[in-house]
Formats: sequence, structure tokens, C-alpha cells
Amino acid sequence: MKQKEIELLLHKVNIISTSEMLEKTFRSQFISDWELIRAAIKDDVIKDDVIGLINKLVPTVFKVGGKLLLLGEVKKRQCDYVGDDLDKGDIIEIYDATTEMKTGESYSFYVSTTKYFPHASIDETIEVLTFMNTL
Repeated sequence: MKQKEIELLLHKVNIISTSEMLEKTFRSQFISDWELIRAAIKDDVIKDDVIGLINKLVPTVFKVGGKLLLLGEVKKRQCDYVGDDLDKGDIIEIYDATTEMKTGESYSFYVSTTKYFPHASIDETIEVLTFMNTL
């Protein structure tokens, strides 16, 4: 696992451990101590089913320019950005969660990478998750 993936999983574990609802759902399937889970992530020995549940429970939310952005679908190797048919890159859908929460209007756009996008705080991520649960 790449360092960025490890950081994201650790961030999501922090979110789960601070939300009673998320923790209850997680604990219904996995009983491990949070420190053991964090250590397993850092040492890259975490099981795929645990990673799957973490990603299912907590969406990936970024905060860029004061807006909360929700990670959508990632299409691997789908876009030829240069137009030379030599190499295709990922295309990543991003939803404008801030606008949708304020107005109900849904907007999305596409990027080639999110590696420079800072993650939203725990409270901001829970805010987006709570909104998503009302849909």
C-alpha cells in the first residue's frame, strides 16, 4: 500500500472511532482494538475485508477552496489526456458536496489525480456522511 493510502485509511479509522453509529456498525463485524487496527494498517498487514468495510463506512471527502468534495467513481486507465494513444490515465469523478448540501443541486467534475487534495476534517466528513444518509 502507498503512503497516501495508509494515511487515508488511518484518517477513516479515526472517523469511525469518533462516531458512535459508525463504530457500532464496524464492531458488529470486527472486534479488534483500534490500536491493533492502526498498527495493521501502518504495517500493511490489514486484511482486505477490513479495508473494504472501512471504505464502505466512510466516504473519501476532500476540502479544497472551502468546498467539501466527495470522491466518486474512479475509472482506471480510461482517458488519453495527451491524445497520442500511447498511454491512458485514470479519470476520477468528484462531487461538489458543499453545493449539494446547501442547495440540493448536484454537480460533479473530473480530475486525473487527487494526490494534492487535502482531506476534510473528521467533523466535515461526518457532516457529508450524515447528509448522504438522508438521500
